Amino acid sequence: MSLKITNLITPRCISYYYFTIANSLFAVIVASFYFFSKSLSNNLPEYSIGKYINAITYNLANHFSIIVLCFAIINLIALPTILIKGKLRLIIQAVFASALLSLLMLDTYIFYSEGIHLTDLFFTKLSHLFTNDISLLLKWPYIKNIVLFWCLLSILEYQLVKKLEYTAWLQNNNIGKKFITFFATLLIATQLIYFFSKSNSCVFELSRHLPFQYRNNLFLDKIYPELTENTNLKDINYPLQPLITTEVTAPKNILIIAVDAWRADCFNEQDSPNLWQLAQTGTIFNNHISTANHTRHGLFGLFYGIPSTHWYSFFTHQQSPVVIDRLQQLNYELGIFISTQVKEDKLDKTIFSNVSNLRMHSAGATPSEWDENTTKDWLNWYNNLDKSKPWFSFVFYFAAHDHDFPTDYTNKYQPTAGKIRYADLAKMQGKSGMVESYKISVHYIDSLTKKIITALKTNNQLQDTLIIITSDHGHELNDNLQNQWGHSTNFTEYQLKVPFAITGPKFNSNSIIGKRTTHYDVIPTIMTNFLGVSNDSIDYTIGNDLLKNNKTNNYSIAATTRWGSIFNSVITFGFVDDNYQAIKLFPSGKYKLFNKYNRNMLNNINHKEKNILDIIQYMTKYLK
Repeated sequence: MSLKITNLITPRCISYYYFTIANSLFAVIVASFYFFSKSLSNNLPEYSIGKYINAITYNLANHFSIIVLCFAIINLIALPTILIKGKLRLIIQAVFASALLSLLMLDTYIFYSEGIHLTDLFFTKLSHLFTNDISLLLKWPYIKNIVLFWCLLSILEYQLVKKLEYTAWLQNNNIGKKFITFFATLLIATQLIYFFSKSNSCVFELSRHLPFQYRNNLFLDKIYPELTENTNLKDINYPLQPLITTEVTAPKNILIIAVDAWRADCFNEQDSPNLWQLAQTGTIFNNHISTANHTRHGLFGLFYGIPSTHWYSFFTHQQSPVVIDRLQQLNYELGIFISTQVKEDKLDKTIFSNVSNLRMHSAGATPSEWDENTTKDWLNWYNNLDKSKPWFSFVFYFAAHDHDFPTDYTNKYQPTAGKIRYADLAKMQGKSGMVESYKISVHYIDSLTKKIITALKTNNQLQDTLIIITSDHGHELNDNLQNQWGHSTNFTEYQLKVPFAITGPKFNSNSIIGKRTTHYDVIPTIMTNFLGVSNDSIDYTIGNDLLKNNKTNNYSIAATTRWGSIFNSVITFGFVDDNYQAIKLFPSGKYKLFNKYNRNMLNNINHKEKNILDIIQYMTKYLK
């Protein structure tokens, strides 16, 4: 490189170097607002003032140093612009830097209002850009504000980079070295503190809610295997004993109809008349909760009957549930019809890992179209079945999750114009509008299930088919008055309680069971009463046989909630009792008690510790 070129590039490098430092400081200011979020404070265990001061001090230093590091690394992408002549170089640098800050500002806003960060799903699943929960914030008014903020910030950034370009004193000043030394020292010190710390302290509780953070310790390794690295992968011990089976002389068909994000109070004659009428021919369990408040772990508990603390190991080993293995052993025809992308929740690597030619998705552009095509595909599959052979089918609808229904769909509710977005409805129409659109979508799904019910009646198979009606999780409509819509944010009944009914052989007509039941109970009921398995159910599940009706658990074990971050999703486990009081476990080993309205209970919970010790053993029972 010639001396002339070198003389041109060197000052450009220095000015860009200081421009990066300036934007790192701006990022630190923006990132400080994470510490003012209610979502952060509402989910911390109770500690003394001194511990909180230590926690804030540690996390401020750690968080800000990581923010600076990340912005420095990302800004290397635009480093080649120093070769560009003239104002174009400055414009590109300004636009790029303002885009990064705008993105961080957006993440801060979402975390403040929703308690979650921009997830990896939001960035990588572009096909779900307008169906993902987070992206519901990105309707035109929000996009307009973001673009406007970006443009204004770009102008300010341009003025800054131009000022730095022609500031001669920077060439001979060591401010940059001091800046780097300071934040590098913070980063190394905080990481060493964490690495050598043996205590489960409040210091590390804040970290798991911040972007760019990923924590791991001995408690996580044992209780939260989903968060550990592959080097900490646990072998599985499932089932605990080989299955003892007997011949099934008259196998029954089994059908599970599940609606994503279905509220328990919307399982009634008005909102879901067809499924409700069908449920009258069997048993309704009106105090039933899911094993999670999001899909992946809700379905895991439904099909495996064990806590989802086992999910990561089962996913890595691609271990299918014993119920699917037994169905295949009995030569059942399997029909899996899921409206959403199967791969998104890794269902092809867990529950249905042994199902050949697995149907991966439904055609269509909207959730209501997906559901319509799911029904059409099921009818086509069913009509071509050899009806003399037993079959198992799982039908999973999605439209209620997004409050979606066809624009021309009408019922007793006044229809809205197309799909409703959470943020729009909550802000512009309030809770009444949200409830209305949600109920329309549930009613629409129910109208689709009528076609399945009719097909079974036409072929005289309705009475000989075990039909399970349920959901993967509930759906909150700001019931707790904490500005929480949807799911994955708390353990209250609105996000955990789901419809549940079973019709068919052995279940009494027009029967209602009020005792507490969970998704864990489905598998032992099917395996013991319909698939000829005589093992003690603890060999493969922690649930209870619903037909014995003589036992219930004190807690639903390991219900989960998701905290998204830019690089990972953190899973929090808890124990939920009959009154929907939730003991939420934290990675530090601490725990916190919430009442049924998701408010922290400050009273002493030592009397519950025995229950925790009794049931925590189940969280890793099927791991070696």
